[in-house]
Amino acid sequence: MCLFAQYQIKFSLDTKSSSSFNIASLFRQPTIAEHTQILQQWLDHTSSQTHQPTQLWSTLNISQAEASYGQQCIFADQTIRFSNETSIYNVPLVYRIISNSNSQQITIDRLRQAIDGIIAKHAILRTSLDWNIDTNVLVQSIQQFNYRNQYEFVISYAENDEEITKIINKEITSSKLFDLNRGIILRCHIIKYNSTRKDEEICLENNDIIIFKLHHIAFDGASRRIFFSDLKYNLENDSTLLNNENQFQYIDYSVYEKQMDIISSCHFWQSHLYGLNLERRIMLPFDRHRLLTDQHSGFAHLIDIPFDNDLIHSFLDYASSQDITPFQLGLTIFYTFLYKLSQNQNDLCISCIHANRYRTELQNLIGMFVATLPHRI
Repeated sequence: MCLFAQYQIKFSLDTKSSSSFNIASLFRQPTIAEHTQILQQWLDHTSSQTHQPTQLWSTLNISQAEASYGQQCIFADQTIRFSNETSIYNVPLVYRIISNSNSQQITIDRLRQAIDGIIAKHAILRTSLDWNIDTNVLVQSIQQFNYRNQYEFVISYAENDEEITKIINKEITSSKLFDLNRGIILRCHIIKYNSTRKDEEICLENNDIIIFKLHHIAFDGASRRIFFSDLKYNLENDSTLLNNENQFQYIDYSVYEKQMDIISSCHFWQSHLYGLNLERRIMLPFDRHRLLTDQHSGFAHLIDIPFDNDLIHSFLDYASSQDITPFQLGLTIFYTFLYKLSQNQNDLCISCIHANRYRTELQNLIGMFVATLPHRI
């Protein structure tokens, strides 16, 4: 599905205008060579028709604008539903260093330089957010780049796994480590394991821990690939990525987003959700009570159900044979499960996340793009 989405973005494919190019056809012909033939046929078909090229979004060279819809949702949800003690929108990325004799050593100072380069390139990582009480608008402002003042960098020392676990848990659960009003939304914490030297010229060593912690208001799931791709480039080239002032930034996207005509989208969602009782609770059996309060704890209980390879292959084969996507099949199974569990309630609405990076300009931007969509069945 990710590959299909990349094809759509790369070649500006409008699959609604042709039934010959769809995700089911890619499942039936799974090799890259076969995908090339399908794409070429589709492109040959569309080239003979009048095609209005999509106008690219360009940088607006601005440093202040109204926050994007995604940022506003995160800000409002964190403010209204959760207390100040809840770190619900912290995004922790925890890694252990695994090295061998052939690995090139990286000093902590060099790591800091690499992070500096990412913050210089992606202005969203040094963007503050403030509520303007005069206009009742959430405003984002890009802060002038200043080395080492745009994020927090901490080094801790641990002698055993118990100490490491304690530091990690504190890092993940603390809600006091960011400052949105100053644009401090990134934090890097190094945990040195059994190290005697305590200066930034020391190298990252085997079993050391790196914790990157970012706020969700500036960082979504797809941003992780971009962040580590830029980090890898900076480390391998012993230099930072050049900061191009004309580079398209997240703040530019937030302006273009609000210029889009969404009337037809509003009509669709009004029609899709018409008659749905949003106050009704699905009667499900449960073993944990949800508190009926205005603020939520942020606690969650996760259950991991692994599937064996035979079941996975059967799932994908069935989706292909029915000309549907794995997502559609999974949604159908989940709906059937809820239908049985809720004593045959047949008007159900399920929320799912969507990457929402629908244009070429958005593919390599760090930022908050993801949207939550209701699926009513």
